[in-house]
Amino acid sequence: MEDDAKSTLRKNRRFHLYLLRVALTSLAFSIYSIFIPVFSYIYSGSLVFVGIALFAQYGIYSLVFMTGPVVDRVRNKRTIFVLSYLSIAAFSMFLAIMVYMKSLTPEILIGVIVAIAISDNFAWTAGHTVLPFLVSKSEFFKANGYAHLISGAHAVGGFALAGVIIIFLGDFDSIVLYSAAMTAASMVSIFIPLVMVDSVKTESKGFLASWKYLASNHKPLIMTAIYLSMISFFGLAPAVFILQGTSGSSWYIILYASFMVGGSVAGPFSGLLNMRKRIGYGIVFSAMAYTILLMASAYLFVDPVAEIPIWVASGIFLDFCIMLFNVYLQGSVRKDLLGRTASSLYTFRGVSAAAGVLVIPFLIIHYGLGFTALISILLVVPVSIVIIVSGRSMTKTSF
Repeated sequence: MEDDAKSTLRKNRRFHLYLLRVALTSLAFSIYSIFIPVFSYIYSGSLVFVGIALFAQYGIYSLVFMTGPVVDRVRNKRTIFVLSYLSIAAFSMFLAIMVYMKSLTPEILIGVIVAIAISDNFAWTAGHTVLPFLVSKSEFFKANGYAHLISGAHAVGGFALAGVIIIFLGDFDSIVLYSAAMTAASMVSIFIPLVMVDSVKTESKGFLASWKYLASNHKPLIMTAIYLSMISFFGLAPAVFILQGTSGSSWYIILYASFMVGGSVAGPFSGLLNMRKRIGYGIVFSAMAYTILLMASAYLFVDPVAEIPIWVASGIFLDFCIMLFNVYLQGSVRKDLLGRTASSLYTFRGVSAAAGVLVIPFLIIHYGLGFTALISILLVVPVSIVIIVSGRSMTKTSF
């Protein structure tokens, strides 16, 4: 498909099917994202165990680079989506059965989290390879904006739905709903011809090929990924902050939903700005804003209503930051190496996020929310200012 044939998103049916898959998986992931921390907290009564559960999940995510070589070699990418989503649905149903039979143990819960994360790694990597085959580079921001809007809207709906189910029906129904949504996503993926990729054949082998390619052609991309690892250390802080600040009450659902609403707004906003020549500045300024908002949130839990706009804004800046990086990645990397490059660069963020969810609960318990949030500012803001003042290549990223 030529660029001029791909430029009009409104008439691009393949892109519409892509959005449908995004909608279903976002709905499912939001259900799962509320279930794991809330259920872990209710099940154990320990914020530390919540950190361990999230560490298991994001620790596996940090190994996503191992899926890149596989994904780049699979000619029909929808095969990956179908098998990954069906595996996730099966593992989640097993978890639901364990909950229903009251046979769930900490070991089983962690084991299921790990199994789901492994399957999700393949789908995540495949998801990064699709869009460049659907739309032109000039449409990347708009396409990602629409996808983010669809993703965020369904994530908010799924989060609210899961919260209502957990409160009024129970954890069993929530995890069954997650399994059903992933099954539906798998079925939809079968009918999406847009992920048939046969126009690009790779001759590069192994995930090391992506690092050699990046080192030769995209050093600013590597530096940006390293910078984002600092943000990722506090990327899961909202879940832990809100859980601690609300003691797992219904306010947790309201405030985290506010955070998700902010994330959904970031998509179309970035599409309108179309910052192809100012990506680096957008990433740095939004990252600083996110850490400042974390600091503000730590002192407002005495009035949960005042927390709502804080978390909406936090969601906007965090998602804006990550989305800018993803668009930069899609617009500058060779298509035959995109899966490996995306998964390899995520290693920085994945390791950092996993370390963060393990360390942050301990910091909160021993030093409080305020001190923990202050660390994020002391870490991110000085580095960001140095980057801006120096005017180095990271602030001049474009495609």
